[in-house]
Amino acid sequence: MNAMIALQDLRKARNTKHKHSALSDKVKDQLEHIVALKKEKAMLEERLAALSLEQNEEEEEDLDQWGDAELTERFKTLQELKEKLSAYTLIGPCGMTVSDVSSDSLTVMLNPMWQSVRESFFLSLVAKDNGMEVSGTNIPYFFNVPALAASMKADVVALMNAISLRLIAYVHRKGEVLQILKTHSDVITESSVTEPVTSVGLKLQCVDTATEIRKYMDVYITYSSVLDFRPAKVKFSSENVSIPADVEEELRHHLLTSPLSSAMPKIVDCLTTTEAVVLEPQQLRTGSVSQSE
Repeated sequence: MNAMIALQDLRKARNTKHKHSALSDKVKDQLEHIVALKKEKAMLEERLAALSLEQNEEEEEDLDQWGDAELTERFKTLQELKEKLSAYTLIGPCGMTVSDVSSDSLTVMLNPMWQSVRESFFLSLVAKDNGMEVSGTNIPYFFNVPALAASMKADVVALMNAISLRLIAYVHRKGEVLQILKTHSDVITESSVTEPVTSVGLKLQCVDTATEIRKYMDVYITYSSVLDFRPAKVKFSSENVSIPADVEEELRHHLLTSPLSSAMPKIVDCLTTTEAVVLEPQQLRTGSVSQSE
């Protein structure tokens, strides 16, 4: 009986070893392909530089000696080379550059950006028996890149795409928040933002020009995940101002469906133009929570 159990354990161990070996080989094959692409890129850069230099020298001498068709073909060749080099440098939905690669390791730089906001991250991977393992990164902890790499097993491309999508969404949300805080600094007096920018709280206030009463509005925005560009929930509360339910619903709709930087001017305008009223504490109206479809 013990011999049978030992035999079963041996078979399981052998199968696991074969499986891990296959995953490791798959990762190494992909890394070797990236090595080959990097070498090809270097050759293309040399060819592009040579063709560009040759073209400039010929232009200085006399471009008239070339026929229109031949000139068109040469310019087309240069353009195709430039586009191909661009494709080797930028991979996926955010800028990614392979900075180092070997048969069993890969280091990439990721530079997601939104308008003037730009972040820079690095990620180093090594091939292991059971697939890929993160050997170093400065990508924020809340993305849990090691767990993501473990779940992707041996698919390097899928991992790069998954990380890129998260980073570009993160930088987009962060950029939007920074923009509204700067643009509406005279009205937005306080803000609270979680590190992944998946929860945003804003306190707005202004003085009513007719009554000199100070009006207040709080806006709470929540995103479902780090992959989201648009909020899933929005909540309002207000003081010394009574906002009609239909207007509040319209503002909520703008926040749920439009970029934050486009929706916020409407909220600021609503607060500043709506007439102030002094309500008893028990009459203060708090907006309801709404969730996107």
